[in-house]
Amino acid sequence: MITVSSVTTSGYYLAEKMVLIIFQAPVIYWMLAVLIIVVVMFVQGIGILMPTNLRIYFELKKSEPDFEKIQRMTRWYVKVVAIQAAMQLSIIFIMANFATGLTL
Repeated sequence: MITVSSVTTSGYYLAEKMVLIIFQAPVIYWMLAVLIIVVVMFVQGIGILMPTNLRIYFELKKSEPDFEKIQRMTRWYVKVVAIQAAMQLSIIFIMANFATGLTL
């Protein structure tokens, strides 16, 4: 992934230097919005979803698991996943508008 990331980044800067990419005011704001959404999703995934999965796993491994605790954690998990699904749909909407050339 490091190679793909570096090639993509260098390709972006090359295209920008050759003036093949020109970001006008509304487009750059939408790209910034997508970047913020991706960062929020990453923080949720690493900071909330993964630790919750591990807590549920370790609770289930106990000789007598507390099922009420597992249900509470699962409800919280489902809410965060629903928020992530909404954010993914918003990213797909923005990408579709970019691909079709429609103005946002």
